[in-house]
Amino acid sequence: MSPLVRRFLFVGLALVAVLAVGTAGFMLAEGSGLFDAFYTTLLTMTTVGYGDQLHASGRILNSFLLIVGVTTILVAIGAITQTVIEAEFGELIGRRRNKRMIDKLQSHFIICGFGRVGRGAASELQQAGVPFVVVDIDDDRVERP
Repeated sequence: MSPLVRRFLFVGLALVAVLAVGTAGFMLAEGSGLFDAFYTTLLTMTTVGYGDQLHASGRILNSFLLIVGVTTILVAIGAITQTVIEAEFGELIGRRRNKRMIDKLQSHFIICGFGRVGRGAASELQQAGVPFVVVDIDDDRVERP
């Protein structure tokens, strides 16, 4: 499972869990119906709060939901934002880092092709501590250790 799928799965499950616990809690604490309990939980998590008429037990639950629910939503927004930024800028940053590293090289060897022979040459150069750059038509082949 890719890190992206894992991240979205975690965020989705966290939101569903908080919504479920809050809904069940309001159903028990306030005697609300399913929809009203869900709606109250959703209002609390989004900090909308249309002025509650809750009993003491409902207010305690509401306080818990404000902390946990809002935190969960903020984590979800952060994870989604991080994913978008990584997708947009990750490759660009990686290329820039590689270019800077290559620009700093002096007196280095260039290995053209990273097949069986190129890997052998790279291994020997690496063991000797000699700087080198690998160029291959297949980017995936070069990225593989």
